[in-house]
Amino acid sequence: MALTAQAAAPRAFDIFAGNWTGSLEYKDFQNPNRRVKIPVKLVVKPIDANTAVWDFKYDDFGKAVVSSETHSFKAGKYSVATKGQARVHSYTSMDFQALTQSDDGKAVLIGTEIEVGRTVDVRRTITLTSKTLSTLTETRANSEPFAFRNQSSYTRQP
Repeated sequence: MALTAQAAAPRAFDIFAGNWTGSLEYKDFQNPNRRVKIPVKLVVKPIDANTAVWDFKYDDFGKAVVSSETHSFKAGKYSVATKGQARVHSYTSMDFQALTQSDDGKAVLIGTEIEVGRTVDVRRTITLTSKTLSTLTETRANSEPFAFRNQSSYTRQP
């Protein structure tokens, strides 16, 4: 009897696992012409084949702010649940699965969120290399062009 080996299917968030340092740049809603940039540390811990915890620690001008998100991906659906918040953000993606099988590429997530009291379309672009990770979030209302909301840029730590 011959035995055959099958490669394990890639787990969705294994390529993101580890410690990252970088910054978050975001649109100041009090002054839309201004952007704010703060340091951030991120730890990504895969839980199972489809889920990972993303723990953030922001340096908000000398005050440490922590946030924990559970990211899930299955069958073209990407979701983010933030600890302490009832709403789960849901997105669709045609290319996230391909990104999980490489350590270099880009994926686009499309969904909706509430921004300043109104529902807006959201486009989140995740760009990954073996040493860098960036997430760009853009929003639009009423089919206007997408506009910058925030961007996180990280470098993988050893």
